[in-house]
Amino acid sequence: MPQYHYNSTIKIAQGICEGCPPSKGKQPLKSKKPPLCQYHYDVNSKLKSMAKSAGREVSDNDMPDLVAELDAVFSRFVRLSAADANGNCSCYICDSVNRWEDCDAMHFVPRANMLLRFDTRNVKCGCRTCNQYLDGNLVLYSKRLNEANIGVTEVLLEESHLVYKYGRFELLGMIKDYSEKVIKLKLKLSKL
Repeated sequence: MPQYHYNSTIKIAQGICEGCPPSKGKQPLKSKKPPLCQYHYDVNSKLKSMAKSAGREVSDNDMPDLVAELDAVFSRFVRLSAADANGNCSCYICDSVNRWEDCDAMHFVPRANMLLRFDTRNVKCGCRTCNQYLDGNLVLYSKRLNEANIGVTEVLLEESHLVYKYGRFELLGMIKDYSEKVIKLKLKLSKL
């Protein structure tokens, strides 16, 4: 049964979105060329707007920039999520307390693994000493992860053998989602 715009006789175009996984099937489309749902249409528009304001064309060569931007936003999210009402974080490994700005987002499985690079099971807030000078202090990191969630280190190490490549729309969607979460966490922190 066709869908119509609110209080209208105009039908809403249905199809398979270019940015969504094929398993999602047919859904309402915002644009026909390329076929995009409302969410991916908004993300694509934002990308074009950012590229236009920067005076450059949108291309596949922007992927490293998108990954770097997502790294920064995701790191802020991890550190702000671990912060208390005063903006202090306790290191996941050694329990030292620092301001969230002075902490790192520590990866159990190294960042080179794209599948787990932005996975909150794999990334925790920690002090720079443990992360940078003690190379992640993996023995204690593993112990803490298993105390919090039994068997998670084995799962992460198993998943680390999988190869994954993010698409542009995935990266843009994650940047948007984590940016919104960071804004909410900062607002919450400023109100306390």
